[in-house]
Amino acid sequence: MEISEFYPGLVFNSAGGFEYRCTDVGSRTVLAVLLSGVDPVFVQGPPYIQTEEVFAEHELKQCFLSLADALVQASEPSAHPGFSTDEVKTMIEGRSSPEMLTYSRRNILKADRDLADDVAHPFSISRTDKGIRVRYLTLKSKVFLEMSEIEFAKLPLTTPESLSSRMAGS
Repeated sequence: MEISEFYPGLVFNSAGGFEYRCTDVGSRTVLAVLLSGVDPVFVQGPPYIQTEEVFAEHELKQCFLSLADALVQASEPSAHPGFSTDEVKTMIEGRSSPEMLTYSRRNILKADRDLADDVAHPFSISRTDKGIRVRYLTLKSKVFLEMSEIEFAKLPLTTPESLSSRMAGS
């Protein structure tokens, strides 16, 4: 979905299939309260008892209004190669590491970044005597690597076009 499709009161589904109600629309983000599994008394407002969650523009593209929309979206071809069970396990272990508990810039882990001929999928950080390092999986070569947080932040965000180009080897 595009940000222009959202308005306060709109009920939509996240990429994980959870139902949300839009509470506010900004220029690049949407605020919403989780409806799935939550007693309606907690989502009456404003002010809301249930914590509002922030959806950034790139996250909104994975949201949908209905199951039919989700099926159409899922059937569209994607250049993303997906992840093996072992890769998912490594990334989950990284995200739940003690170092992540006090890491304040978690948004750096929300979007893939373009490398020269591959794509970096960030999932965790590590702390060294030289500073914070971002841990990532390369989507094409399927190798776990890390680089300094500052250098990682300088990389361009991956777009559908750059993902297709890098996965095709161009």
